[in-house]
Amino acid sequence: MPRSKKREFTAEEKLQILEEARQPNTTVAEVLRRHRVDPSTFYRWEQQVKEAAREALGRDRRRPESEANEREIERLRAEVAKKSWIIAEVIEENLDLKKNSEPRGVDPVYCGAEGGRAPDRSRGGRADRLARSPDPEAAGDSPLGLLRMA
Repeated sequence: MPRSKKREFTAEEKLQILEEARQPNTTVAEVLRRHRVDPSTFYRWEQQVKEAAREALGRDRRRPESEANEREIERLRAEVAKKSWIIAEVIEENLDLKKNSEPRGVDPVYCGAEGGRAPDRSRGGRADRLARSPDPEAAGDSPLGLLRMA
């Protein structure tokens, strides 16, 4: 006896058969006979529908676009944090260089043979206070020094 050709059902047909089998006063066996569907196939479809329903109901209700937006926001926040950290390091390095450099108003050319200073063109900034004061607190390096200078 030759085997019959395997029938292909669309998703809509499968759902219609499943719903028809669950109607009151109808048995699964008579629906399967009418549509010529094997019971194991029917119960496999039923299991697939249940799994798909669980997955659909268990998923987060947010749209994929919002998830993509959230990932982009997190990436941008990380980038801003990294740049802020880099800026803080550069500022710290800049302050260290200012502390260790020659004070403003001193010209190395004048410090040569004559041992003199260039005319003081400074405006009395923090670097000048550092150059003139051996005490870092008096120069404004600590919070107490800043309060005293105010």
